[in-house]
Amino acid sequence: MKKKFCIYEAVTKQIIDKLEQGCIPWRKPWTTTSVYPCNLISDKQYSGLNFILLSMRDFNSSYWATAAQINKVGGKIKKGEKATMIIFWKLLEKKREGKEEEKIPLLRYYNVFNVEQCENIDMEKVKEEREKIKEQNNLDFKPILSAEEIINNFKDAPAIVYTGNSASYTKSSDVIRMPEKSSFINEEEFYSTLFHELGHSTGHEKRLDRDSLTAFSAFGDVIYSKEELVAEFCSSFLCHKSGISNVTLDNSASYIQGWSKFLRDNPTALVQASSQAKKASEYILNNRQVRE
Repeated sequence: MKKKFCIYEAVTKQIIDKLEQGCIPWRKPWTTTSVYPCNLISDKQYSGLNFILLSMRDFNSSYWATAAQINKVGGKIKKGEKATMIIFWKLLEKKREGKEEEKIPLLRYYNVFNVEQCENIDMEKVKEEREKIKEQNNLDFKPILSAEEIINNFKDAPAIVYTGNSASYTKSSDVIRMPEKSSFINEEEFYSTLFHELGHSTGHEKRLDRDSLTAFSAFGDVIYSKEELVAEFCSSFLCHKSGISNVTLDNSASYIQGWSKFLRDNPTALVQASSQAKKASEYILNNRQVRE
């Protein structure tokens, strides 16, 4: 009997194969002005696991699209080019008579091509499609009070600036940068991302003075891997505390960024990261002056 295709196994195998070859996929930077892989039509960055999958491919361009998207803007895929698999995860709302509304997770995979694998793409049509998507996809953001309460309770929180299309924390200026709230798929996605960045900020010298943040040197190195684990655990704790589900696979896939030499050489890394994330989340919730 033919074995049933499993997205999780297929994706995991790709990453493990690269690691066994001595390659840490997420360490390879893009050489273009756009740092992260993006969808050609929506112009949105791929993150988490999809970032890793696309970063494993050797292309100078950071833009990707499905075959249907490429055809829509007048392009075509060059003969013999192979697709790269990415994943998509969302919650479907299901109503049953006499029962509360349920949310059911849906996981799908898509095949995308880098623009270097294509030809005859009409950039004017690309611009038109981006404008259409921008008009259609703006989220009518409704604050989640339990999550807002957590953010407001963070007494010495860093400044939060809404700009650009990526989320980050800069320790030198103690500033969190977030995309506009309306650009997120849903409110839970926004808070999950912000909680992750707030988790990073607790490591600042004036707060918990966490080594994995203060000693950070380069994207993808050992210390970075440890800090990503701490921030993602912290996000999960705060999502749970606020009663929202941190179910987006792209966010949770931040854990996979810790599959570097650090985790292979230190089997207690997850326990350590969880402990430090607990301190981080407690600091945000109660502003405790806890030192490692």
